[in-house]
Amino acid sequence: MARFKNAASKDFDNITAKFGNMDSYLDVADIEPKCIKKKEIYISAEGYVFPCCWTAGQMYKWWQKPGEAQIWEHIDQYDINGITTPIEEIINTFFNSIEEAWEVGPDRLKVCALKCNKAFDPFAAQWQ
Repeated sequence: MARFKNAASKDFDNITAKFGNMDSYLDVADIEPKCIKKKEIYISAEGYVFPCCWTAGQMYKWWQKPGEAQIWEHIDQYDINGITTPIEEIINTFFNSIEEAWEVGPDRLKVCALKCNKAFDPFAAQWQ
């Protein structure tokens, strides 16, 4: 039934036709971070401070060993626990390192490209 189909599926078809696959698109997609637009942060139950729940969700993926996900390249550099480190310090260090990873290149943080790119947002499209 077409009425239950996510509205972003047409965007997916256009993107994959143009770029070959979604991964190739994410390598170059323009990122418009929702965390900056909404001026929000995410604090996990453990006290870890992230720009959003999507970045936090990368910490513990059942199919990866702890520390294996791309986000750990940023987490391992800083103390991101808001209980032991002032949030302002986390924003000025950890968040800045994530922002630098929005640039096109081999170290690009894929979760940010996927969740905050300008052309494909299946999450928001759920309500369209």
